[in-house]
This record gives sequence, structure tokens and C-alpha cells, in this order.
Amino acid sequence: MSTCVVEPLERLADEMRAFVQRPELRALHVAADAQLSSGALKVVLAAEHLAENRGPWLTVQADTHKADVWERIDAQLVSEHEERRKAGAPFAPLPPDVPGAIGPGRCAARIRQCATSVQEPARGLVVFVVCRGATVAEPWLARLRDMLLDKELGNVRLVVLTSMCEAALLWSARLPPTICESHRCKLDPAAVTAELAAEVESEEQGGGTWPATAKPPPRPGAPAPPPAGVLSFGAKLRLHLKRALLGLRREDGAGTAREQSSARDLCHGAGRLQDAVRMELTLGGYLSQLRQPERAQESFERAAKAAAGADAHALEAQARYAEAYSWKERKKPEDALRCYWAGIEAAKKGRHVRLVFDGYWEAGLLLRPLDRASTLVSLWSDALKTAGDYSPSELRPTRIEKIAKELAIELRALRRAADARTVDEWVAKALGKVHAP
Repeated sequence: MSTCVVEPLERLADEMRAFVQRPELRALHVAADAQLSSGALKVVLAAEHLAENRGPWLTVQADTHKADVWERIDAQLVSEHEERRKAGAPFAPLPPDVPGAIGPGRCAARIRQCATSVQEPARGLVVFVVCRGATVAEPWLARLRDMLLDKELGNVRLVVLTSMCEAALLWSARLPPTICESHRCKLDPAAVTAELAAEVESEEQGGGTWPATAKPPPRPGAPAPPPAGVLSFGAKLRLHLKRALLGLRREDGAGTAREQSSARDLCHGAGRLQDAVRMELTLGGYLSQLRQPERAQESFERAAKAAAGADAHALEAQARYAEAYSWKERKKPEDALRCYWAGIEAAKKGRHVRLVFDGYWEAGLLLRPLDRASTLVSLWSDALKTAGDYSPSELRPTRIEKIAKELAIELRALRRAADARTVDEWVAKALGKVHAP
């Protein structure tokens, strides 16, 4: 693990140790960079096993934008409590029921039950909430604040792990500092760039695990190493990719494009056509980040054509959707819609069901602000017609349910209530939630 990753995780470990040692703190909010979220999760979970910790922890996940988020947390608390109790955690069995209607109030009552069930010599309870997604819903955060300030939950402590979401950062900043602390687990951009530059320099000079004069022993069955001074395909590709990423971090558009294009051409020359498409897609993404939407669109178009030539239908669909985004950035919705349709057709050819309905959904979101209700209804109606080609198990992980619900809303806005009811009934049957008569 690189130093630029290790150091912020070590600082988080120190923060967790300090939290465990300060029982007067009711909450700790940890906001983590996307690249560090997995490591941050492990560091927080390890805090339960610190010598200074005196109480058990219960871990739950929360998709805060879902309407039934509190119900899901409630169910997870019960399941986690029982599992930990059977594994030897100091918990007494929970009562069979909890008062209150389904929602945050009932969830708070459940947390109280869990806290009351903690048996001596342990004391106190920590509930660790892992928030899923790039953002955290503000109404959910407001309810969580109410719980933190509730005297009935005075012996419960919370650790909340989120992304670097502005709403979450503002939420913890507004809590009294005497009961809540916030910690940002993030990469140092300068350190990341410096470390990447050092890696590139080392590889350019032929650096590696073995000294330049040493010959590592051959592995059984491994291909013969390339002659001295000649880089293997993998080493060349890795060097081009690292140079491209370094150029991106330095906002060197020309260098980034040159190195990523070289990576693409290297894959193409080696006959690795799908990898060449992936390199082209990455190039388009980099150009988008460098605020060059026209060049990004051209790159995505090349990727789509190359993917079509290689019969890589999933990659073709992804490239067309990325190209559509570039057209949207350039305020050309008709071109974006054309690319969405092309992506949908490519996904259909490869029977990539999730990608099919991703295209329908995104195209609909493009149409909505354009006040083209009839076109939107036609588009999403076609999505429902297409769904007939797939089984309920194939459809459930896709966006078809969201599409159908939003289509019903559009139909009601057009005073087509009967059609909207038909769509509602169709959803249940298509996803296997009820038995068709």
C-alpha cells in the first residue's frame, strides 16, 4: 500500500483511538474519499477491538435516499444483534417487539432496546452506520441529529461513515462540538502526484524489485523474459498509463492524451481489441476532466465504433452513453438522444439487460427538462415494451421499476389516469411481485 494511502488511514486510526478513549463524545463523523472508503471502513471496524473499548458495536448500512431506510436499519439491528449475541457478544436477547410505528421513532426505540441489552462488565453501545452512495439525504441526517440529542439514547454512541458529501459535512459541523467530532479521511493531492511521479521515474530508469544487475529466478511455466533493456507488453502499458495519469494530475492535456493514446495503440497492435476500446474510453474520460468536451466526444465515438467492430456490445453501449454525456455538455440534446438510442440497441444485441434500461433512464432524464412530455412518454413506454423480452429476475436489478413509476407520474400529469394505473399493475406483474390472474 502506498504511503499517500497509508498516512490518512493511520491518522484515522489515531482518531478512532481518541474517540474510544473519550466516552463523553456521543458521535464521530468520518468522511472518506472514494479511494479510501474501503480502508476507512476496516480501520473503523477495528476500533471495537481496541483495549480501551468497553462496549459492543453494531454495524448497519444505510441507503439514506430510500423511503424505507429506517425500516431497513431496524431489521439490520435485530439481525446483527442476534448474530453477535450467538457469537458471544455481551448481549441479552431482545424483546419480541418494539413499540411505535415504522420509521425513525421505532428505530430509535430499537436502538434503546439494544443498548439496554448490553450486559456487564461491558457498558455502553456503539452503533456504526455506513452510509452508502455519493450523497447523504438531508432529511435522514436531520432525524439522526434528533436521535443524538435524545436523552433517552444517552448511553448510545454513533460512528457515521459517509463520502465527502457536503450535506454530511455541514451536518456534523452544526452539532455541538462537546458531543460530536468530525474527521476527514482524504488523500493529499500533492503527495499522490509526487508519489506517482517517483514511480514513473523509477520505471523509466528500469527500477523495480530486483537490482539492475540481478536476474530473478524463472517461475515454472512462465514465458521467457524479454531481452535486457526491452520492456514487456505489460510494463510498457503500465508506464503509458502512469504517465497519462500523472499528466492528468498536472493538468497537462497534451501529455495525458499522448500517453493514453499510446496505451490504446499498444493494445491494438497486440491484438487486444477490447482492451484498446477500454483505453480509448479512459482517454475520453480524461479529456472530459480536462474540460475538452469536443475531443472527449470524438474519443467516445471512436471507442463505440471500435467496440462494434469487435462485437463488444457492452463496451459499445458504454461508449455511446459516454458520448451522449459529451453531447449534453455541449448543449446538443438531439445528438445525445441519438447516442442513447445507439447504446440501447447495442446493449440489446448483447443482452446486457442493466445497460439497456440505463440508456432508457438517462435518455428520459435528458428529455424531462426540455418539456417534451409526449416524446418522454413514448420513450419510456418503449422501455416497458422492451422489458417483455426479459424475465423478472433479469429485470429486478435494472432501472425498469424507476422508469415505470416515473412514466406513471408523467401519464397522470397528462390526465391519463387509466394508463397510469395500467403501468402500475404492469410493474408488479413484470417484476414478479404479484401473480398474474
